[in-house]
Amino acid sequence: MVFLEVLLLFALGIIGSFLGKKIRLPAAPVLGSLIFLTTLRLIGVPLPNLPEASALIIQVAIGLMVGARFNEETSQSLEGITKPAIIVSIWALSLAFVSGYIITSLTTLDLNTAILSSSVGGLPEMTVLAVATDADPVVVIFFHITRLIITLMLFPVALKWLKIKFPEPPPEQNQPKEKKKVSFKKNNSPGSIIFTVGGAAIVGFLSHLAQIPAGALVGAIIFMVLSARFRLPVFHPPHYLLSWFLIGIGVMIADRVDATTLAPLLSIEIFIPLILSIILILGSSLFIAFLIHRFAGWDPISAYLAAAPAGFTIMTALALQENRNPVSISLMHLSRLMVLKLILPFVFMLLY
Repeated sequence: MVFLEVLLLFALGIIGSFLGKKIRLPAAPVLGSLIFLTTLRLIGVPLPNLPEASALIIQVAIGLMVGARFNEETSQSLEGITKPAIIVSIWALSLAFVSGYIITSLTTLDLNTAILSSSVGGLPEMTVLAVATDADPVVVIFFHITRLIITLMLFPVALKWLKIKFPEPPPEQNQPKEKKKVSFKKNNSPGSIIFTVGGAAIVGFLSHLAQIPAGALVGAIIFMVLSARFRLPVFHPPHYLLSWFLIGIGVMIADRVDATTLAPLLSIEIFIPLILSIILILGSSLFIAFLIHRFAGWDPISAYLAAAPAGFTIMTALALQENRNPVSISLMHLSRLMVLKLILPFVFMLLY
């Protein structure tokens, strides 16, 4: 029964992706499936919820594809991530408090809710913290989901502008060239497929149990990176599977959106701080992208992907789609999430 429900959601996601491509919707696999499924839910079509295991499977699949891009040249490029990681982490932590104080001083939203709503951390962690600190978890969830959707909608526009403004090709380390010496032992045998998928799933599940942000994705990347280091024969997923995984991400986001989730938008007391929060977060993320480009030497599109205030899984997948360095970009998002997850609870414990 659960399998049929998941199959139904993915079938509808495929239809949405197809329609998105027909109307030339940018990032059609994600946006098309997201818009189509959300529309069905809002008009009252009864749809099942996506099991949590499905979201973990999607994360593992994306992690496999990201990890498959890890080679000796990528390893060398990771030496330059320290500076942008520090920039992103300081921004994420400062943004939560500065934006939170601005919003609570201009609106009726309480400080705890405003800070957590303005945090660019993971939705599950911020929701749990909202419950623990007497903040409003419904508002926190609504802010995070709305910001995620708006960021995703604006992504194609920003990407198009960046490609016009900076028409240079992706950095050399992101270009797939035959002369590169890849540190994986590629193997497409059934045994290697079982080893790769099974190993990534186990490490991903353990990372999820360890409450690492986007643990399934991170675990799968770790497995592939370690396989590269020890030169184990692993299976490389073909690139065309990325579109299917992107549809899964659209389905995963749509699963969190319904009439109840969007109801707070009708309240002027929530709408004003929401707009203010989105302006502060999106505006500051563009500034951070400029700093990463200017002082860390990243190309503008990679810098934008690293600083975008959206989900770990989504931006990593889009980095793959745009042929940027998904390993470095995913590490930027991971550092941001880890800093927020580790520091915010202690701050609330001491001050609130």
